[in-house]
Amino acid sequence: YIRGDTNGNGTVDISDPIAALEFLFLGGSIPCLLPADASGDGSVGLEDALLVLEYLFVGGEAPAYPFPDAGRELGADAEGCVSP
Repeated sequence: YIRGDTNGNGTVDISDPIAALEFLFLGGSIPCLLPADASGDGSVGLEDALLVLEYLFVGGEAPAYPFPDAGRELGADAEGCVSP
C-alpha cells in the first residue's frame, strides 16, 4: 500500500484527504485503514487528512513510509486491505 492513499486508487491526491474526512465525519468507507494513517502513528484522525493536504498544497511533511512508492510495513496487519 501507499501511505496517504486513503481511497486505494494507487496515487495520493486531493481525493484521499476527502475520503478520510468522509470516513471520519460522514460514515464513509475506505478499503483499508493502514494507508489512511498518513502520519503512521497507528490511528486515523483529522491530523492525517491535514498532513496530506499540507503535503499536497503547501510543501508540508510527506506521509510516513511506505510513501511515495508502495511498500509493506514490517509487522503491519494488512488483512482486508486491497492493493491498487
